[in-house]
Amino acid sequence: MYINTFVYGKIPIEIWELPALLFLFFLVLVVGGIIKRQKIRKFPEYEFYLWGLWAKIFGGLFFASIYVFFYREGDTFSYYECALAFKNLLYHDISDFWYVYTSGGTQEVKSFFTPDTGEPLWYIFSEDKTRFVTKLLVPFVVLSGGSYFITTVFISIFTYGGLWSLYRVFVSHFPEYRKNLAIGVLFMPSVLCWGSGILKDSFTLAATCYFIAATNQLISKKGSVLWNVLILLLSGWMISSVKAYILIILFPGTLVWYFYSYIKGIRNALLRVLAIPFIYLVVILISFGALTQMGDSLGRFNLDNMFETAVVTQQDLKQDYYDGNSFDIGDFDASTMGV
Repeated sequence: MYINTFVYGKIPIEIWELPALLFLFFLVLVVGGIIKRQKIRKFPEYEFYLWGLWAKIFGGLFFASIYVFFYREGDTFSYYECALAFKNLLYHDISDFWYVYTSGGTQEVKSFFTPDTGEPLWYIFSEDKTRFVTKLLVPFVVLSGGSYFITTVFISIFTYGGLWSLYRVFVSHFPEYRKNLAIGVLFMPSVLCWGSGILKDSFTLAATCYFIAATNQLISKKGSVLWNVLILLLSGWMISSVKAYILIILFPGTLVWYFYSYIKGIRNALLRVLAIPFIYLVVILISFGALTQMGDSLGRFNLDNMFETAVVTQQDLKQDYYDGNSFDIGDFDASTMGV
């Protein structure tokens, strides 16, 4: 059968998808169970590994079902439709696919798509960040045979690694609270819904978690330095390619964390106190320099436009169309004193 979407055509749901989903669930149960049994004796937190994975998968399927059967429109369908066109182009001509996949979002590049392959939506294809998300989705759409729901499951499984890494970071510092931390990290409904489906948030959430986990490994001097630096660079690259403004908080925060670990190692109390303002000055200067260099990728959140964006957002959040869910902190002008 076919479920008609409101704007973007159709999301096909074919008979083979149900047994394919059941088989995928079986694989998750078997492989996840093996991983749990191998790790749980040494790492007690693995008692939540399989439960967290199931929660992630069903959170993604819940998100997909709400959009397919209720909303029937949204960015999730736009990304899926564009990735589906890439998949069809791959089957049609692999050399054309590779050229398009590694090129920019111009009309010339878009002309490689045909009515047979389907054409990506121009507002997704022409913009660097949304086109990047589409390219991230393509392997999952190919692997799923073009199924929207199976693609969702694959993304949920793939991005679960980030969330699990973050959970283990917290457990490494507070092992006695592993159950409470599991509830807060692995089983938070809003995170499971909005961070598991065909959306850019699924990838940026996973990348942010990996970024924090790699930072923790480097600070605690655990694991391979080269491997952790590589994870840090790859996750940072993914974040900057999709939602660069996340780095506005993430980058200075990890710098403070990194330097604080060295401050704790200073035995002389006076030197520790004197080091703190110096360290914060270094963090501010490094962060300012890095964020200035990232100006173009930050877009409306770059240092030049940040205050104006804050004013626009503040004006939006107090509008009546939020049906009582708005709030008003008062007017302010786009300046440091105004903020």
